[in-house]
Amino acid sequence: MSAEQNYRTGLIKKSVGQTLALLLILGAMLFLSAGTLQYWEAWAYLAILLAANSFMVVYLILIRNDPELLARRLRLKEKEPEQKLIQTFSFIVCVVVFLLPGLNKRYGWSSVPSAVVVAADMIVVLGLGLFWLAVRENRWASHIIEVEQDQQVITTGPYALVRHPMYSAALL
Repeated sequence: MSAEQNYRTGLIKKSVGQTLALLLILGAMLFLSAGTLQYWEAWAYLAILLAANSFMVVYLILIRNDPELLARRLRLKEKEPEQKLIQTFSFIVCVVVFLLPGLNKRYGWSSVPSAVVVAADMIVVLGLGLFWLAVRENRWASHIIEVEQDQQVITTGPYALVRHPMYSAALL
């Protein structure tokens, strides 16, 4: 196996590992806080995330042939103290955001009609689609804030409409 094939295989393994870890952690937060596995809304959400992550890896490795972009997407640790603080705050908010639906399921605080849940899932798909468009347009897209040599300001695709389409996608 060539060095390039080893590199790609390593990226795929790391991506699969991060995806599985994410799904396990989110699943644990959702199902443990709900106190049940009979929680179709959580299963649907996790399936959407799995499909989106799988598509991204296939697209970046097999279709776009851009393993460097996948490598940038897999880097998670910020170097700047201010950015580390923002990551920590974001992590805490995310934990609360993923615990609340399960607690709502467990204690019946509210009742959300299935049609609203499906509509919300479609908004999640829309957000993931916008995220994919941003990554497709910007080969410098990274989880962490970094500027690389020869990096260009992107002004096409979703970047023509909004300066930070990934943040907009995350809000959806």
